[in-house]
Amino acid sequence: MAPRSLSLSAYLALTRRGNGQPVYATEAERPAGELIWGHASNIDHAHALVQLAARLAQMRPDLTLLLTTPDIPLSASCLIREVLPEDTVANGEAFIDHWMPELCLWTGGDLQPAILNCAANADLPMFLVDANEEGIVKPGWRWFPDMPRALLNSFSMILVQNTETVTALRRLGVRDTEIAVTG
Repeated sequence: MAPRSLSLSAYLALTRRGNGQPVYATEAERPAGELIWGHASNIDHAHALVQLAARLAQMRPDLTLLLTTPDIPLSASCLIREVLPEDTVANGEAFIDHWMPELCLWTGGDLQPAILNCAANADLPMFLVDANEEGIVKPGWRWFPDMPRALLNSFSMILVQNTETVTALRRLGVRDTEIAVTG
């Protein structure tokens, strides 16, 4: 794992303070076998991951896809569906400890620093898929200037939509070997 940024450390400290919200818990049990965690930041990405889950179910019946989203109404029989918990360290640790995924496919953007940091600390291979400029950096992060770089360096590979996104990633310090333009 890359050295932690001061901004990410500050963000994580803020999320540790908590606001009285309960820590992530689910009634769903982790299935036996391998589990891939796919996160969809919007409905289009959710549908793409549902299609991937259907293909994986045909090829590898012992493989399960866990789909997390913001509160998007969606159901499919070929996967487990969860709403992504609030972005806190406690939720991230509880989520990763419960599901123990082998791999994370994070689509779009809408990066959740605490949850992604917990996944990186668990040595979970992570791939950012279909990334675009708008989804990579949040306006409120101007107070955490080096946090996007730290988060993006947690991904093994970043698949982007266009060359403009490549330029934005380079400005944030992501190496060309970790970026692929997929359209």
